[in-house]
Amino acid sequence: CVGLFIKWFKNQNLSWAYLAPITFIIFNIQYFDAILWSMIPFQHIGVYVWAIVSLYFLNGSKSYHLGISLLFAIISLFSDVSGVLLLPVGFFLLGIQRKWKELTIWAAIFGLVVGYYFHDLTVPAYRPSISSNIAHPSTLISMYIAMHGLWLDPGNGVNMNIRVTVTFIAGLLSIVFIARTYFIKTYSIWKNHQKLTQNEFLTFGGIGLIASAFFMFVINRSAEGFEAIFITRYHFLYALWAVFCYLLIIQENPINILKNKFFLPATLILSISYCIFSYFLHWQDMDYFRKMLLTDSYEWRNNKIIPSSPIYIHEKNRVDHIYENAFNTGLYKGIDDPFNNIPQSKGQPIHVKVLDYNHAICILLPEFTRKLGKNDGAYVILKSGSENHIFPTKNTRRSFLSMLRNGSYYDTAAFSIPILKEYLKSSEYELEIGVMENEQMIILETNNKIILSNFQSSNQ
Repeated sequence: CVGLFIKWFKNQNLSWAYLAPITFIIFNIQYFDAILWSMIPFQHIGVYVWAIVSLYFLNGSKSYHLGISLLFAIISLFSDVSGVLLLPVGFFLLGIQRKWKELTIWAAIFGLVVGYYFHDLTVPAYRPSISSNIAHPSTLISMYIAMHGLWLDPGNGVNMNIRVTVTFIAGLLSIVFIARTYFIKTYSIWKNHQKLTQNEFLTFGGIGLIASAFFMFVINRSAEGFEAIFITRYHFLYALWAVFCYLLIIQENPINILKNKFFLPATLILSISYCIFSYFLHWQDMDYFRKMLLTDSYEWRNNKIIPSSPIYIHEKNRVDHIYENAFNTGLYKGIDDPFNNIPQSKGQPIHVKVLDYNHAICILLPEFTRKLGKNDGAYVILKSGSENHIFPTKNTRRSFLSMLRNGSYYDTAAFSIPILKEYLKSSEYELEIGVMENEQMIILETNNKIILSNFQSSNQ
């Protein structure tokens, strides 16, 4: 995919230096869970990588290019359902060029594959229905607009209303600029019987693909509210949108770009700042995500639960079967987690609050400051006889100015992952806090018991 972008700049007769901003936009940690979660690179990222390759060859000059495009389109579709969006995007861009032969072959072959893909397809029961998602059209439209501006999201820790407002305004401006340029150019191609260059086809195809993906997302997820569009594993999609907007600016203004001596330095400074700032914004979430994976591994081995995934409840038998086969065949050997030798000795008591959320509980540590080690932090430990559970906690980061004033990235409070009561077999648990520093854990008492039968916490 990066190779295609290199080829794109070569076709524009531009220095590879103009490619550098793209690398800083794409290669950072803002979609850390998409990278660290082994399934998602092949699904949520892979679908767009293969789709971009497909678009590049779809407008190729050689007869066999169409076959290569169809091959990568099929790979994209079977990576994730979003690959279906290639069908209308390719149909439109071939149609405006009046490439009727290629359009017919493309629509017939890929259309048949799409039909096969959707035959007997079952939507998981935990997903909201289409009727639920379109019940509030104003929310749906607002989310769609905001998705185009999520490259300017100020990040977790900022009030949700501010995040929505900033991304909505950025998205609206982005749509106005892109839509105007897009439709003026494509209408001109149709009206004057012109052809798109390889670069133009890739740029307009990428913009159409990502904009369509945003629409598909809100049609399927708007019932979950604005929080759904801020999920970090989808940030790769927003980064691609920013990349194609950048390509469009260069493509439609090549002479001005070359003459402007400030354009390249400015885009480099902005992209490098964007990359660095993404580490500040998302390091806390990446650290927390890693700890969730560690405790998930411990919990599945010892209690056959996956605390970070409520969906596991609905798919437990299938997931357990896959995991057990992977272990038994040696395909997966597990990971070395820091929880194998939990000490029995206990330090000074620590103050905690137990928050009850109907189906789940959450443990709050109002005055806990963690160190910066990769496993450092507090872990919630629930004990009941031979049943032991370990759950991670998260320390939120300070604001940038607060970090500079206090010399500390993390703030002075921590809260646990929501612990589903359905995952807990006993009715009563002793609550302890394990504090990890420099790979050594100290157990702190809380003088607190969790009594699930009454859905309450009880101080001793």
